[in-house]
Amino acid sequence: MFFIRKYTMKKIFISALFVFGIALSASAHGYAEMPMSINDLQTAQTKLPSENAVLDEPLADLGVDLAALRKMVPGIPDTLRTATDSMQAVFIAYCTSETPEKASQYIMDAQRVKPLMMKYYEEVKDWEIGDWEWYPDMKFEFIRTNVYYYPHYLECYLVKTPSGYKIDWEATVKYNPYILADLETHPNQIFEMRTKVEKSLDYVNDHWAEYSFTHDGYLYNIYARKSNPQIKKLDRWIKQKLKPVIIKLKWVPSDSSFELVGFVCAGCSKYQLDTQHASSLNR
Repeated sequence: MFFIRKYTMKKIFISALFVFGIALSASAHGYAEMPMSINDLQTAQTKLPSENAVLDEPLADLGVDLAALRKMVPGIPDTLRTATDSMQAVFIAYCTSETPEKASQYIMDAQRVKPLMMKYYEEVKDWEIGDWEWYPDMKFEFIRTNVYYYPHYLECYLVKTPSGYKIDWEATVKYNPYILADLETHPNQIFEMRTKVEKSLDYVNDHWAEYSFTHDGYLYNIYARKSNPQIKKLDRWIKQKLKPVIIKLKWVPSDSSFELVGFVCAGCSKYQLDTQHASSLNR
């Protein structure tokens, strides 16, 4: 028993030395790395203010004269703290602009869209300026990455860009580069249309589904083949409500009606229609 105990104690002592040696080695290794970790931490800390400045930049530089805007609109806070604040500030600046010319500084793709916008307010609709106040709980619906929709009162779409938020004017006014009568003079030609669509729940047909869309304040019926896979995509978005969309349709003279042939996207903005979104529509 004595020899067995002596051998065991010796083995334990040697094992303890071995473990202690490993611990010292690991500790020494850790201390060797520590200066590098501290340097990395100091570097990251140095970068933090500049990175925060980049994050805050869209809030500080919106292309909006907030001081002037505060004199016109009650309730605008001294500091814009959230993305919603930034969107609302741009939205109000756009809506309270005295002329389309002044409003055009807040729109997306101004070089291409501004001529369309100016012609629209010369020939189709008068530019309207309304009273506005700040709403602390104003809500914008998320449409897709960097695209937001305000569905109430003055409908509006905003797109987040590297230089701040911009108004998608084409989506906001549901701009279509034609009048509805043009479609009837081009039978079976497919057109894209920005509009609002609703499904007719009381229409019964084995092969066709009926929808209605609004255009220039009038309601029109549109029919879609139930075998058309686009129907499921559209239904998944509108969910038996009147919802904004971009659709593809054509005039069928033999039926004296419009046929829905495609669903482009939810909402009336085409910005940020990336491959990921397109694939989600096809599921």
